[in-house]
Amino acid sequence: MSYGNLLAQDFESYLEDYAEVLGEDNLSHLYDELLFLWENPIDLNHCKEEDLQELFMLTPQEKEALLDYLTRYRPLDAVAELLLVKGWTALSLQKVRSFVCVSDADKAEDRHHTPGIGAWQVKQKLNYRIGEGVRDSAYRGSILSHSYQLSYRQHQHLRAAFCFDKDEGEVWGDHSGGYVEIGKYKALQQLILGDYRAYFGQGLVFSGALFGGKSHAGTSLLNRNKVFRAQNSYAESNYLRGIAALVDAPTLPSAKKASVAISAAWQRIDCNLKDSVFSSIKTDGKHAYEKDMYKRKNVWQLTSALRYESMHEQFQWALNGLFYHFSHAWMPEWQAYNNYYFRGKVGANFSVDWRWRWKQCFLGGEYALDHNGQKAFIMHLNAKPHGDINLFASLRRFQRAYQAPFAMTFSEKSMVSNEEGLFLSADFRMLRHCIVRCYVDAYRFPWLRYGVSALSVGWDAQIESEWRIDKMFSIKWRHKAKHQQKNVAADLSGIGVRPLQQLCTQSGRVQLMMTSEEFRLQSSLLYATSEKKRACCFSQELRYQQRNSRLSCFLQHAVFDGDQGLSTYLYSNDLAGGMPFVNLSGKGQMTSLMLKYQCSKYCQWQLRVRHQAYHEKNALTSLGMLLTFKF
Repeated sequence: MSYGNLLAQDFESYLEDYAEVLGEDNLSHLYDELLFLWENPIDLNHCKEEDLQELFMLTPQEKEALLDYLTRYRPLDAVAELLLVKGWTALSLQKVRSFVCVSDADKAEDRHHTPGIGAWQVKQKLNYRIGEGVRDSAYRGSILSHSYQLSYRQHQHLRAAFCFDKDEGEVWGDHSGGYVEIGKYKALQQLILGDYRAYFGQGLVFSGALFGGKSHAGTSLLNRNKVFRAQNSYAESNYLRGIAALVDAPTLPSAKKASVAISAAWQRIDCNLKDSVFSSIKTDGKHAYEKDMYKRKNVWQLTSALRYESMHEQFQWALNGLFYHFSHAWMPEWQAYNNYYFRGKVGANFSVDWRWRWKQCFLGGEYALDHNGQKAFIMHLNAKPHGDINLFASLRRFQRAYQAPFAMTFSEKSMVSNEEGLFLSADFRMLRHCIVRCYVDAYRFPWLRYGVSALSVGWDAQIESEWRIDKMFSIKWRHKAKHQQKNVAADLSGIGVRPLQQLCTQSGRVQLMMTSEEFRLQSSLLYATSEKKRACCFSQELRYQQRNSRLSCFLQHAVFDGDQGLSTYLYSNDLAGGMPFVNLSGKGQMTSLMLKYQCSKYCQWQLRVRHQAYHEKNALTSLGMLLTFKF
């Protein structure tokens, strides 16, 4: 499979579910995580149980079956042998084929490098926008954005990376980062010095995890994540800078393994600081204007966390603790809806999370407390009554006053507070090559929210299916409906109170795809409606790579038309660290061309040209280039 086809099939499947609920930095981070896993596939003949946790696209049952098969029958001769795993289907293999590899039984090497020697990689990315309104005299620096990354990897024993990044309008040296990661050595499982992300339990206390997407919730929420991940993206927020370690710990009776995770981070963050207090944290990482410099790295943030995890045969549990401190007091400007937001300099969170397996059922969840004694709770149940049916349910309840600035878990809103909800989903195979995925989520907000001046309720539901007619042709269809309550546009009562109105939005996608060894032709229709507003987009794309050719290309043309305030998110191939979705609003056309050329075994070159032409609006052209050297 070519690189372009991989991005379209695997990346798009996971990313499109997040486009409407995550910011650009988080979505780009997930894109980079998938790209890193593709560039560093898991060697099934030499991996450990912990390595398989990287395959978050598999259900817990599929992971358990894979581990059992590898324990019994390694070494494998080919990735296709995974079809023999108990309970696996061709769809299971399709989900992981691009992220795993099989090396010789006596050689720990993959398709990219020989770990005994180690591999260096250098990336240089440039991006330049052309169009009226792009050139802004108030910019501190040039409109050229560029970034550089130097990385080193020696299988699972040692990894390191250092990056420099300059966004449009900024000056050189605006952002830099990096890490050194040491793998398994005696009792030490993992040690990271530098930039990293933390994943504790189900995310009620401490998490950089991305739980925004509901379509794949049934396959990801009960999976056991790696506790720490090195920061492999160019994102300038939602990560920690310090030291993190995961070590083996003494086991309790009946436990087969135990570990302790320790994290300590100290870093400067961007905040809206005024009169020695700050009202909010700036997360976009942009410093193109002088006014941004007053918010740049003006507050110290210190965090320390501890996790003890005990794993038994059918059961695992963990205790989590987090302490955080800011050099200035966090004081959001008081509004009725943010009455229960965190205010002050110091805070803490504690929780216990668990995961239990019985036959083909998995039960897990987390119960958390903050420093004020407020509570949050989430629980998941996953059952697989048949090889072709996967059922999932999740119950959550976050008290209105629960405060957890570093939490991120499965919910309707990003904040882990002021929400109660029930989520149900099902995945099943109707025909031999047709899979259907659906969910419904009902939620309630016991307190006010931004834009909602009363207690409110809502629900959303989605159904999607993929039918592979034969080896060449496939059809995808998705439809989503969302009902929520919001304030009316104006005060109709005359006394300063805005009553609530029911807002209904619907969106969908129809996709026809034809694939061969050399090309892929895809037609997509996206639509969205909200009250009296309408938006639609038709996209035609072609990916082509001749067998044994070093050159591959991606060409896409889209026509879109939408009312003001309503947009469609279209997947479009981008460079590493870029935004993989284009937000198309208004009326116009978009054309995108991406070329990839493998100059040699050690050098790769990518070029992306994207032009967006609007009716009654200035056109915009973006040029991007990525050079990668491996040696």
